[in-house]
Amino acid sequence: MFAVHDVTVRFGELVALDAVSLEATAGTVTTIVGGDGAGKSTLLKVLAGRVLPDRGSVNGAPRGRFGLLPATPGSWANLTVQQNLEFVGTAYGLSRAQIRRRGDELIAAAGLDDARDRLSSALSGGMRRKLGVIMALAGRPELVLLDEPSTGVDPVSRVELLRLIGRAAAEGAAVVTTTTYLDEAEQATSLRTRSLLGRSRPAECLRLATWTIMASLGSCATGRSDGAVTRPARSGRRRGPARRGAEPMIPLLATHSLSKSFGHLTAVHGVSLDVNPGEIVGLLGANGAGKTTFMRCALGILSASSGSSRLFGEAPSRATRACIGYVPQNRGLYPDLTPRENAGFVATVFGQPQSRSAGAGYRDVPVRELPLGQQRRLAFDLALAHHPALLILDEPTSGVAPLESARLWEIIGAQAEAGTGVLVTTHNMAEAAQCDRLAIMIDGRLAIQGPGPATLDQYLALLRL
Repeated sequence: MFAVHDVTVRFGELVALDAVSLEATAGTVTTIVGGDGAGKSTLLKVLAGRVLPDRGSVNGAPRGRFGLLPATPGSWANLTVQQNLEFVGTAYGLSRAQIRRRGDELIAAAGLDDARDRLSSALSGGMRRKLGVIMALAGRPELVLLDEPSTGVDPVSRVELLRLIGRAAAEGAAVVTTTTYLDEAEQATSLRTRSLLGRSRPAECLRLATWTIMASLGSCATGRSDGAVTRPARSGRRRGPARRGAEPMIPLLATHSLSKSFGHLTAVHGVSLDVNPGEIVGLLGANGAGKTTFMRCALGILSASSGSSRLFGEAPSRATRACIGYVPQNRGLYPDLTPRENAGFVATVFGQPQSRSAGAGYRDVPVRELPLGQQRRLAFDLALAHHPALLILDEPTSGVAPLESARLWEIIGAQAEAGTGVLVTTHNMAEAAQCDRLAIMIDGRLAIQGPGPATLDQYLALLRL
């Protein structure tokens, strides 16, 4: 059995863990649930021996007998999927035959067969997360520590990933995961919850969190008895460069037959999509469907292989991008700078004086030391700082606690109410239901496009096939 008992961890004046006890036994999945900054990652690092507690005792696995997926991608960007697994297998002391056999087994289980020879840096965020999980499992460790393993993973792959984690426990490993998703917590063999407001009984924490999330979502979505979700209609007003006197309204973003190839791989096939003022367009699809590549080509960050993109009726340029708020999948922050320094940099780029409140509310530490959810919120805040006419958000709530996610969607809704156009990717079906229009990408192609509720029903039907 692996355990921590009465562990306290301090980072200067910050108390990250306060008299925490946890047990993880062979053959079980123990899930730690908590909001951003609750101490989940620190607790895993204590079990892994990467952080020494100020008080309390730790019974962790010896070196070489545990597998760890950190909150970061957990793989080497310049190695292929196969090479990453071979490297880890070698570190575990596996023979070449064992590495090949175990690698083939895990790659197939994670659905990464087609990406076997692709660089980790070329994978989508969700695919890279799956790679990190199977790397942690490669040596059949006795203790498996997975920090939010399903962050950024599409719904179908997420189910497959949870099965893979469950199988590791069935084979005898003690598995400890962290999550902000309550439905994942319910699937764990053992449940441990930590409340940001102090320690409470697990069931009490779970009921409180569920009620709070539902109440918050109620302000931006209305539930129906059939389980569907609708959004109140909005009347957007035009802003930014697209506002040109009495001319007819033109889309803030419009792509025509946009395609992008990387060698023999075509990531985006002839996608035509527009975003108008005051509407939220949701871009959905599995990991590797081409959503991020499409966004980057539409913004002119990547050069399209064919087709065209227009921002505010013009070709993408420095001037048009100055009217856009962009949150990339990797958050686009400078990890060695503090939140205030990141805010100062953004203000300088957009030629605006830095607000005194910019970056406030965050710890005055390098961004890399902030929890993932706080990093995403900071990226979101900075994307809005210059009052953009168009928001491009690539999984802005991935890995964010449910309550904070609901708050971010309230802000997205308010921006659209004020006339801002929004293009957003998400794997969360409740979030997708809050979009005015949905576009579904499958294997780089725009397979379905239409009004939110009907298109979401079509997408859910595809997921069930």
